Amino acid sequence: MFISILFCLGDDIKSFFPHFFDDAPEEDRRIPPIAERVWQQLPQSAEHPMHVTVPRTYFPDLMSLRSCRAEILGSHLVLPGNDQMRGNTGLSLIYRKQAPSMKGWRRKQRGYQALGRSQSDRSFGKYMKVVVDENVSLGKEAFSEFGEVELVAGRSITKELLTGCRVLIVRSVTRVNRELLEGTPVEFVGTTTIGTDHIDVDYLQGQGIGFASAPGSNADAAAQYVVTATLWWARRKGVSLNSCTIGIIGVGNIGGRVERYARALGMKCILNDPPRQRQSGSDTFVSLDRTLPQADILTLHVPLTKQGPDATRRMANEAFFSGMRDGALFVNASRGEVVDEVALRRNRPKLGGLILDVWQNEPDISTETLALADLATPHVAGYSIDGRMRATHMIYREACRHLRHKEQWQGPPPIAREQIDLSEAQNDDPAEAVLRAYPVQHDDRELRKIAELSPGDRGPYFDGLRKNYPFRKEFSNFEVRSVTAEAGRVLQALDFNVAR
Repeated sequence: MFISILFCLGDDIKSFFPHFFDDAPEEDRRIPPIAERVWQQLPQSAEHPMHVTVPRTYFPDLMSLRSCRAEILGSHLVLPGNDQMRGNTGLSLIYRKQAPSMKGWRRKQRGYQALGRSQSDRSFGKYMKVVVDENVSLGKEAFSEFGEVELVAGRSITKELLTGCRVLIVRSVTRVNRELLEGTPVEFVGTTTIGTDHIDVDYLQGQGIGFASAPGSNADAAAQYVVTATLWWARRKGVSLNSCTIGIIGVGNIGGRVERYARALGMKCILNDPPRQRQSGSDTFVSLDRTLPQADILTLHVPLTKQGPDATRRMANEAFFSGMRDGALFVNASRGEVVDEVALRRNRPKLGGLILDVWQNEPDISTETLALADLATPHVAGYSIDGRMRATHMIYREACRHLRHKEQWQGPPPIAREQIDLSEAQNDDPAEAVLRAYPVQHDDRELRKIAELSPGDRGPYFDGLRKNYPFRKEFSNFEVRSVTAEAGRVLQALDFNVAR
């Protein structure tokens, strides 16, 4: 749908699309693949100015109006206040065309394409602004082909920063909603996380803004965190895991992997997932009331939802902890808001162990809750280098699909394999290889330093731990040597490579 809006003269648009004007580099002064409907509106006479308003979906093609040898007389970016008009946002231009030669061009279904040039080769490239959370792995490498990448702290992303931004790539600390996006030219939002509770997906859909998340990207890393942390706790407490029952609440990408790993370690698994149970009708799943008193280890892998029959916000409340078996280990690596920390602190004496990777009110976490945890980490369960690069690649591909851009980035570089030699170990307990691959206690030690800081410094310190997180590999990047056949089978089930 085309809209008619009055224009304003002046060069205020220069800051938004600088290469419309005479300071555009010579290499970008070429005839663009202008969409046919737009091209037909351009007057063939150079004597009379023409007023044209085009929809926002043609922005990629219009980014080279300068290369059409059009004399820009005035321009005005149209940003309708009515949210329902968001999809018709356009650019109103006044220009006088200097009839360019069409030699070397051929007609295509979706417009014009230079002979020998890919249809996805747009000339807006480096002039488009792309805002990327600085914690996104390979963010600049992946998204620079869309435009000039600006790496920003996720909590510092504001509406003002999104001026001229067409692509926004975030992580979980950035709230993406009407307040952030209204009045901006953002056309695609990607989050390199599996969760979407920080994204107002309904708003994006209503405004025609493309969106993608990265489900499953860090599932291996998060499940391996749970296994590693549990093995660390069991070794410290002298607990044999093959005699334990683990209750897994939420059996999706991560929970399903936790189940597989737990069975490899000889544990009995109880599965609780009401939505999946309703969908499948399977009797594999057990109610929460039956799960809580039976589990020696209870681990949460649910999304954060605030409404509906399966709302998870503060599901781990007073009744939840009261229903747990005395002496059980409680693990949360899902979302901090899933747990009522007041109830958790009150019921801590009945628990046999507490492992927390996520917290209420991050990054300003409770040092009181921290002090009660056996193992505490700064929301890094899924922070393997594999998972983070995998998520970036997933969002990159979705951005290419949405923007009709031919993929150019080859993807993340390969990760070198490391060897773990257990020939000098006192035993060939699989836990030895696991804890060498991921010494999770180091993450715990670094987080506990937060208690020594003033309250105002704790939040930045927490964020800094995540931003500067060490290079952590998943189990599949390790080869274990000098183990017995039985230990080798367990390690292979945990996704390690075992030398024969």
